[in-house]
Amino acid sequence: MNTKLVWLFLLCFAVTLGNALVCYQCRTSHNQDCYSPINKTSIQKHHCNSRNSDVVDYQCVAYLERNSRTNSSTVSRHCVVKNDFDCTNFANNRRHKGYIVDECYVCDDDLCNSGQKTAALFALTLGFIFVGRFCM
Repeated sequence: MNTKLVWLFLLCFAVTLGNALVCYQCRTSHNQDCYSPINKTSIQKHHCNSRNSDVVDYQCVAYLERNSRTNSSTVSRHCVVKNDFDCTNFANNRRHKGYIVDECYVCDDDLCNSGQKTAALFALTLGFIFVGRFCM
């Protein structure tokens, strides 16, 4: 009887971990590979719910901020509690501390905070502008 209970607990734990959102976790002040495009082999992947035993939904975030005095840039990527992080509010709070948030996005898929989707979207947008401007 006890063995079945242990197996049931382990199965539930494995299912919980299997459903956990995974985000890249890094900061360029500690790891230069965190800049876009990131080196996916050297950046830590973090299971977002591993710090919190409660059932909480998470999102991934990535942002680029600049120190307004030194003009040095920092990229950060990590997990945030879903709907608790707003890029506009974050940018306003950081501005009061002397930082300018140049880019910020929140996403809901595993490892979505790599920055690659943003770069591809930017390139696609430039392509449409080019075609619209010079080919029509």
